[in-house]
Amino acid sequence: PETNITMPPNNYSRADLNISSGTALVQDSNYASITAVKIYFKETINGYYYDKDLLTWPDVTQRWIDCDFDTAFGTFSITNDMPASWPVDVNGNVTVEMNTICYDTLFGTETVGAVTTFKCDRGDPDSAITAPAPGNYKASDVTLIEGTSQDAGTYSNIVNVELQIKYFIVGGSTYYWDEVGLTTTTTPTWNDANGSFDSPTESWNFNAANVWWQNQKVHTLSCRAYDAAGNIQTAYSHNIDRKS
Repeated sequence: PETNITMPPNNYSRADLNISSGTALVQDSNYASITAVKIYFKETINGYYYDKDLLTWPDVTQRWIDCDFDTAFGTFSITNDMPASWPVDVNGNVTVEMNTICYDTLFGTETVGAVTTFKCDRGDPDSAITAPAPGNYKASDVTLIEGTSQDAGTYSNIVNVELQIKYFIVGGSTYYWDEVGLTTTTTPTWNDANGSFDSPTESWNFNAANVWWQNQKVHTLSCRAYDAAGNIQTAYSHNIDRKS
């Protein structure tokens, strides 16, 4: 018999994983059927295996966990006994190796194959604005906003960076720049920055040539990064002052 993990895909990066599933097939369903499918989870920091009864990762002893399976559809899954926690490092990351084994009615036992890797990423990415630095500027001085971004521990790819530009009128409202509408709005608005966004460390920029910089107003520039695991940065901000 043979199993194949399809969820998660190999090198899948997410902040959590609440199901694993795949296929479980015999060589010839006319003569045999699946009798059991088992899975293990091994974290690669210390080489410890998950124990579904202890709900923790106690030691290096290999522990197989029973999966649900459907002989009619040739599938298996596990949900209730998925790891209750992930032993992440100081950056909020851990790589977990998974493997399966199955058995059939003809006493066949699968030869365990290559592991499937799940990258648990619970660390927020980071971004910052490198230009313009905080200070006083003419509108003509600020036509491009630039910055950097990085995932915690360079674990998952940065997939997007957003920029917010706002200013406040005393006794009035806060206004936000809307790059899509090329206007200001009182609705909090984030604009997509430009970048390749295909690696854990990314430079980015934003074309600010169209922005309506307000004379003698302090403008707050904020940015936030997103990683492939679905983590979102708490925004970074600094101020620039528009002068005549």
